[in-house]
Amino acid sequence: MTEHTALFFIKGLHDHLRVSVAHKGEWCWPTRELVTENLKLNRAVLGADAVTSFKSQLGALRRKRWVVLEGCVSHCHAAHVKLTSTGLAALELMNEDGCSVHQARGRKSECRAGAAVKFDRKAA
Repeated sequence: MTEHTALFFIKGLHDHLRVSVAHKGEWCWPTRELVTENLKLNRAVLGADAVTSFKSQLGALRRKRWVVLEGCVSHCHAAHVKLTSTGLAALELMNEDGCSVHQARGRKSECRAGAAVKFDRKAA
């Protein structure tokens, strides 16, 4: 899994939640458990190692401060996986210009950003 795929997946799940829940707001960012369950649901599209490779990408994305794990509101104790404004900007740039994998010859198949994934908000 590439950084581009991981960012794309988080944003896609967030957008799915925002549309499918009655109470809109900051809590629409998925919890870590919900991300994991949705990765498992999409192994056929993202690869058998989707969960493991996402975890390593999540660490890199957190170090870059493109993703944070935090509660949606001050009294929330769940770890919501949220893209920061910098992460959203990086994703937008990758979507427009392609990521490093898209730009490297012969490696396009490694980046699955834009793949037809399916989300389930009740999976976790």
